[in-house]
Amino acid sequence: MSESIQGNFDSNLQFRPVKARQRISEWSKWNMLRVIGGSTLGKAAIAFPVLGYLILFNDYAFAYLRIHSSFCLDCSVSPRLYALYIGGFFIAVGSLLFSIYCPQVIDRHANAHDFFESEKDYYHTLEHRIFLINHIIGLVINSYIAPEYMYPARSEQEMMYATDLSELMGQHYFLQNRTKRALRITIFWLYVAGFICLLIPTAMTFCQVLKRGFSTSFGL
Repeated sequence: MSESIQGNFDSNLQFRPVKARQRISEWSKWNMLRVIGGSTLGKAAIAFPVLGYLILFNDYAFAYLRIHSSFCLDCSVSPRLYALYIGGFFIAVGSLLFSIYCPQVIDRHANAHDFFESEKDYYHTLEHRIFLINHIIGLVINSYIAPEYMYPARSEQEMMYATDLSELMGQHYFLQNRTKRALRITIFWLYVAGFICLLIPTAMTFCQVLKRGFSTSFGL
């Protein structure tokens, strides 16, 4: 295993600090990214860069909307619209990557409980249980998570005949939820950058309203 992820407690249940990179790795789990990437808004955002370009940077649309700004000498698109476009672009890229690379089990189920309740009958059969166990073994081998923070290590024979199906499905969801760490963190920062850009026009408008309010109230 390349690098282990450590939680708030060690194997002896003694508290220890968690590094910022480890926190980000947990914040960027697939089911956390699913809140945005799996939502209707997140899926619709994929089309935003194309629509934004056609509206903001199309001469005919621009002439129709009559958008004016003193942001620069050779452009006339408001900086607020630039911020909206860039923010939407970041979110669209993040949502596109999510839709392509998110494991199906996470995309379909918000948590391990939903996964178990929906699919337990399917994995109850012998051949599907074998398929599930083989997937778990492959994920464990390639996981960056330290063994002490994983589900209890069991032999293939124990997983086949002596382990509850709920535990196997929970372990499968746990491991799938933490695959492709570098990609997950990239999507996480794309969403963060996107929402920061979307907040810029809101902050600018708030400052203008506040300034006008003070000017009206105190005659400034």
